[in-house]
Amino acid sequence: MNWGLIVLAANTLLLIGGWVLFQQAKSELNAMMAELRSIQAAVEDLPRQMKDESEKGWIENEKREAQLRTALDEIERRISDTGRNGNDVFESKDEDIQQKIFTLADGGIPAAVIARQIGLSEGEVEVVIGMREKELQVNKEGD
Repeated sequence: MNWGLIVLAANTLLLIGGWVLFQQAKSELNAMMAELRSIQAAVEDLPRQMKDESEKGWIENEKREAQLRTALDEIERRISDTGRNGNDVFESKDEDIQQKIFTLADGGIPAAVIARQIGLSEGEVEVVIGMREKELQVNKEGD
């Protein structure tokens, strides 16, 4: 028996086994690299996605602001048309001004800001809002 041939065969088998393991590791590394590239692309896209979402929110806020400004302009126009300074809302039972107060309050505008815009005291605006809440509560209890 030729020991040189046996050693050569064993070395060849080891070399082939090593090559197979290398190819398997290479394939796994390529798959990992593809996954990392995918993650990298997603991460690189995040600022654009964040900007898009921010712009959507900004647009919605601008729309809401425009609606509230329109409501305030209407209140100011009606006040100037009637020649009132807004302090006799309760005596005249001006439901339009009260409705504007409700609209602004429903829009999240604080009573102090509504009062400044309409020309009423903050307390008067709070009373109007409170009257509506009380009326809603009474209606709810009556149902």
